[in-house]
Amino acid sequence: PPPPPPPTPPRWYRRRQRQMCIRDSDWSGWSDYHALNATVTHRGRGLVATAAYTWGKSTDSKSAAAGIGFNQIGWQGLLDNHDPARDHGLSSFDVAHRFVASFVWNLPFGRGERWGPDASGLKQAIIGGWQLNGIWLWQSGLPMTIWALDLGGALDTGSGLNRANVVGDVRTGGGTVEEWFNTAAFAQPALGEYGNSSRGILRGPGINNLDLGLFKNFVIGPTTLQLRVEAFNALNHPQYLLVSTFSWVPNFGVVTVAREARIVQLGVKLLW
Repeated sequence: PPPPPPPTPPRWYRRRQRQMCIRDSDWSGWSDYHALNATVTHRGRGLVATAAYTWGKSTDSKSAAAGIGFNQIGWQGLLDNHDPARDHGLSSFDVAHRFVASFVWNLPFGRGERWGPDASGLKQAIIGGWQLNGIWLWQSGLPMTIWALDLGGALDTGSGLNRANVVGDVRTGGGTVEEWFNTAAFAQPALGEYGNSSRGILRGPGINNLDLGLFKNFVIGPTTLQLRVEAFNALNHPQYLLVSTFSWVPNFGVVTVAREARIVQLGVKLLW
């Protein structure tokens, strides 16, 4: 005989089923990237140097998978799933300007060089075999999005966040550690209202860093003993990293994190 029909679920369970909702994920998006690259290289007898510059602009609707990554918001990474175009802006990894210069310079001292070409013995050991290396990086900051609260969860963003409203000129003021941008230019949107500011409306701190290395090479038969002094952020330039972009907190607009200060390390290397 056929099996008996399954029991009818209780009424409270049927009501719970009707109240359940289904969330779907949309992994689509669109992006654009434009760039200009220029490189200059010099190769000489004792000096090799390279300078490279990149201008670029990257825009997208979201820079990571749904709801994941910097500058993302909401269930699918979008502020309003019904209006994906609202989120098309600067990519969270966009760098407008980047300049890198590097060099390796065998200093012209010692045997066969411009100064002390006939050096030998102790004199050669003191003045010869010096090498200076350096890398200079200058880069503009990454985009920053200014956040507000999703009051009462009315927008159902999932993260509890909204974007702030622009109520003033974002290009005036700021530029200090205590106020990186004009915080008075932003305000909390009303209940159930999406903020009118775009993704990546401002830029965070950039990078201005010089690393240097001074090497001394001692040739010992078929091997070379190398003494190294290396300085990272050699000029000890302040390297700011993060700025508070949450408009409701007391430190809104304040630089909160910096990269490491100057680091000096010593090393010995044997080449054979």
